Amino acid sequence: MRYFLKKYFIVTVAIFAVKQFMPGFTITDDWNGLFYASLILGILIFIAKPFIDLVTLPINILSLNLFSWLMNIAIVYIWSLIAGNVKFSVWDFPGFVIGPVSISPFPMEKWQVIIVSGIILTLIIRILDTILK
Repeated sequence: MRYFLKKYFIVTVAIFAVKQFMPGFTITDDWNGLFYASLILGILIFIAKPFIDLVTLPINILSLNLFSWLMNIAIVYIWSLIAGNVKFSVWDFPGFVIGPVSISPFPMEKWQVIIVSGIILTLIIRILDTILK
């Protein structure tokens, strides 16, 4: 039980962080919607994903685990279809400058927001999972 509560907490914190960072990613119904959405994503990631990883193991070996990232993005998209309160929309990236590195502003389509959100969610979940072991 403690294991599942820890995983649920990690997913909830990750979703909240991505929600704050990306305006193109929204969850309706405020806190109730966040807890419901994190429950659905937690079930998809920690129960369904191990079976998907087992089935796609040969492809993961051949692609040096790159296919795993694609599966995480697909899980985020499926999550947005299952949980009705999770929405992705077009987002105008404002750009930024850090020292000599500058990224110009550009509009991101819905599919690009899904990809970026999926990557950021996966990174945050993996980092928090490693820290809280």
